Amino acid sequence: MKNLFDSPRIREIDESTIRYAQDHLRGPLIDPFMIVYTYLGGGTIWCVWAGILCFSPETRPVGICCFVSFLVGWILASRFWKDVFGRPRSYDAMEDIKPLIRRPKDLAFPSAHAACAFSVAMVLFLTRPLPEGITALLMAVLVCYSRIHVGVHYLSDVIGGALWGSLCAVFFTWLMVWR
Repeated sequence: MKNLFDSPRIREIDESTIRYAQDHLRGPLIDPFMIVYTYLGGGTIWCVWAGILCFSPETRPVGICCFVSFLVGWILASRFWKDVFGRPRSYDAMEDIKPLIRRPKDLAFPSAHAACAFSVAMVLFLTRPLPEGITALLMAVLVCYSRIHVGVHYLSDVIGGALWGSLCAVFFTWLMVWR
């Protein structure tokens, strides 16, 4: 079955991006930060942020919306979409890619870390003061980059995850906060 990832152009961009990160952007100062951030960015940061919002009655609807968007984004990305697309991880498809973290056992597309990050960051961007929303989006982009940096995702995996997470965020913000 032919799919999006069979495109030579997408494959070229994906492979060159992850190789560039591995060969030119890794180093003893940045690698430990990226390893820690990639783990925290998959859920901890976003759940703590949403939890803090739940303490105040005024921001509780946004906090709950963050949790719902996060859970739906994560469950469907990791348990449904990955099976639909069936894309192998970068280190399984490319012999020269050496992950900095333990090799995830699931499939690659979409990145569940990116989906989780954007499912909350986009809710925050749509509902909170602009500086907070922009900070959340920048932190979500950093999660996406960290997945490439540590060698477990292609660029298209994190873009797919970010789009899926953003769709979840817009839908649940509309359903739970704006309606």
